[in-house]
Amino acid sequence: SVNSVVHKFDSDLNYIVTFGSKGYGDKQFYKPLGITIYRKYGQVFIGEKSGFQYYWVGVDGWIESLTPSTITDSTKGLTITLYTTEQCRVKIEIKHQGETVRQLTKYLRRNLGINHIVWDLKNSEGELIEDSGVYDIDIELEPLYSSRGFFVKQIRGRVEKE
Repeated sequence: SVNSVVHKFDSDLNYIVTFGSKGYGDKQFYKPLGITIYRKYGQVFIGEKSGFQYYWVGVDGWIESLTPSTITDSTKGLTITLYTTEQCRVKIEIKHQGETVRQLTKYLRRNLGINHIVWDLKNSEGELIEDSGVYDIDIELEPLYSSRGFFVKQIRGRVEKE
């Protein structure tokens, strides 16, 4: 209640993310007094001095890193380090000049926190990529529970092949 934010931790009390700020607008809280979480459907109710707010928990995430940052002919694979704030389904497409090179994942389930996903640098036919230039890593995160179909987080990363 002092900072007017919600801090989220996993079941082992590892920090996940902070949400909100002090105020009266969207995603803001004015003297929050209590919180109720209905985990089954991903619902959060926050009681404030002037009323309450209701949230449906979606999923958020970001790319922590793409390793290596540049692909060369001797590179064996690309590690996508992805941080997610909820358990989710991960869809990853690799594109070059707007064309899909490979659908790396479609319904890959991942836990919250840090996730490592490796691309073996092969295209849809199982051949190593040869074209130089920028490769887009398009990622969609979708929650697993009742907000599925309502919330999708889209992320794009880029890596260059020499």
